[in-house]
Amino acid sequence: MKKIVSILFAAALVASFASCNKCVTCTNTELDYTTPEYCSKDYTGDAFDLLVESYEALDYTCE
Repeated sequence: MKKIVSILFAAALVASFASCNKCVTCTNTELDYTTPEYCSKDYTGDAFDLLVESYEALDYTCE
């Protein structure tokens, strides 16, 4: 049982680390402006997604 738990924990750790390396750059061609690159190590999970959505709501294109 302990082995299964440790495997699940390791998988969760790898998944969280992978998401920490996700970065986004948002641009707005009308304003000719590029936001700084945001990485999810600063905004984790839902907060990161909300950040991107908020920029896209302002007519930015996010990559």
